[in-house]
Amino acid sequence: MSRALTQLLGVDESAFRLRLRTLERMTGNPSTDIRLAVDVTRGVQQKMSELGLDPKDTTGLELYHVLQQKLQTDEVSIRRALGIDETADVKQIISVVQDALQNQIQHSQVFVLKHTSLRRILKQLKPKATMKALGYRSQESMFKHEPAPQLLAAACIVESTAWHEQRSKAYGKLQANDFELRDVKFFAPVIKQWPKLAERYTTRLRQHMMVLPELGAVVIMPPSHDMIGLVITSLVLGNQAMNDIRSMSTYLKLHQVQPDFAKTVQAAVAKEPILTVEASGQELPWKLLHWFYAHSSNTPLPLAFEPHIQAEDLRWHGVESSLSTIDNSIQFWQDSAALGLVDARGDVVSCNLLDVSVAVCNGLSYADRIVKHMRSSLERELIGRYMGHTHLQTAIDDSLNKHFSNELAVD
Repeated sequence: MSRALTQLLGVDESAFRLRLRTLERMTGNPSTDIRLAVDVTRGVQQKMSELGLDPKDTTGLELYHVLQQKLQTDEVSIRRALGIDETADVKQIISVVQDALQNQIQHSQVFVLKHTSLRRILKQLKPKATMKALGYRSQESMFKHEPAPQLLAAACIVESTAWHEQRSKAYGKLQANDFELRDVKFFAPVIKQWPKLAERYTTRLRQHMMVLPELGAVVIMPPSHDMIGLVITSLVLGNQAMNDIRSMSTYLKLHQVQPDFAKTVQAAVAKEPILTVEASGQELPWKLLHWFYAHSSNTPLPLAFEPHIQAEDLRWHGVESSLSTIDNSIQFWQDSAALGLVDARGDVVSCNLLDVSVAVCNGLSYADRIVKHMRSSLERELIGRYMGHTHLQTAIDDSLNKHFSNELAVD
């Protein structure tokens, strides 16, 4: 069964087996990997049956095309549910998506950088390439008319590596009083220069949303034209962005009284924070820890979380369930994020909603299919199941306590 997981995850089999042995030994050999592999197989078979396919005689190519057809049908349905007319242009579509995402935000605030503090940094760094790209004649006019998150988003696209190194250094001087509790906000730039900027970004990343976790903001890049799957892709990316922001918020909130808070901000923005569990050598992304505690209502929060992190800080947006509140057709995709098929040829096909929708949006052939979001979800599910066992939980708690006690010891 570990071989099936190896193929789905696309990892080296020998290294993966070694990692599993360590996790199994730590948690009392519960055969978690085997149970997960069985659940994935059953889940994929169930989805194929719902699609009218024979689970015993379906190739990866057949599943790929049927999933795309299902996505296209759901796109039509969800547009209808949102009141998007067939004649709507892309600007109108993005505006509806922006409103829908803003309405889905649960009213709990996140710990993020103040706009005034960001503006102070940007003014010091003089983003000249950004000013030129946005069509402003002076920085004063640019700072007056552009929201701070849109300025940073544009700078992320056009400014040089050297400029961003200076921004990182400026982040390394921030203090806790530069942050505040604020609602997550979605921005959709409308001035005429943005489509060209958006094209540079979307061509490189194949997505049109830029998440700025330290700002609690998401900038929706205006696509050059409408695409099949655009609305579903946007809603999925938007919900995932909310989770990225909440994860960053809890991490920074926990560190706000630490003496090296500025360095923590600097490092967290540059690279996703990792917790090393000393007893096992496992490296756990902070986002995985956030997800685990958000889904483990019966698991007490680590003592290290007190007094800054409460249960309400650990909310998690279930992407498919959030979309299902808009249109019931999305219920098909429920519990499919970590599902994938390995067919008789060894081809891997993802049932993950985002993998399918991005492929539809970009018109990707079977040879160019995407599986990365399924793999990310499957990895999270695998480690999350092990984290539910007492021994690993204890090891995580001990590592968290040690991490924060070491930071408090820093003078």
